[in-house]
Order: sequence, then structure tokens, then C-alpha cells
Amino acid sequence: MKKSAIVDLLLVVALVALLLYYNVPKEKQPANVVMVSFLDLYGDNRANIEIWIKNLGEQTAYNISIFIRCRDQNGSLLFNGTIYPTQTFLRANETSTAFCSIYLDNATKVYYTIEIRWNGGVNIEYKEAYVPIEVVRI
Repeated sequence: MKKSAIVDLLLVVALVALLLYYNVPKEKQPANVVMVSFLDLYGDNRANIEIWIKNLGEQTAYNISIFIRCRDQNGSLLFNGTIYPTQTFLRANETSTAFCSIYLDNATKVYYTIEIRWNGGVNIEYKEAYVPIEVVRI
């Protein structure tokens, strides 16, 4: 073989090796569903809760549910249950929302535990809020 043919062959092999190295498919990040917004509106001795969630991962999250536990300032249980978002599966960067209404029973401060569950994990958030005094019936 001539020198130029050997150099050409080495250049082609190096080019193929570089293409294979940089085009190796990378594994997608697993689904990670997080709460991006928690809105609590108070009126008529009730709290209306709106929760926005988002999938920050690259894989799709399935079977999404949101468990909420709400206690008042004395530790009394006001709400304990599972709600479902408007969309129970989220692709990458998609959002969804869930709603519920909680009877306050003269609470002045409420503590929320929010567990977001999906097929690949769980995220837990804690929130606390003061109830406006005009909402609390005496």
C-alpha cells in the first residue's frame, strides 16, 4: 500500500471512531414530578386548593396522584385524601393541575403535607398558611 492510501485509511477510521463516540445515544433522565405552584384561596370557612405539577425529567411519568393531609393549629385533621390531576401522565416539561376544597372548621393556621406520586417515585412538600380572620366564623 502506498503511504497516501494508509493515511487516507487512518483518517477514515479516525472519522468513523469520532462519529461513533459523539453519536452514542444517552440514557434519558427518569421522570421527576414536582409541585411548581400551590395556591390556597380562603372564603366561607373553606380553603380552595389548586396545585400545579410539572415533569422535569425526560421520561414520561404515569399514574400520577396527589395525596394531601391538612391539619389545623391544634393538630386536628381537616382533610386526608388523594386527589388526581387533570392529566394522570406527563411527558417531559408538561404540566397539569389538581383541585380540592377543604372545610376549615374555624382553623386559624393550617399545615399541608403534599405527596406527589407517580410510577417512578414520590416527592413530598410541606406548606403552612394563616387563614384570614374574616374567613374564620366565630
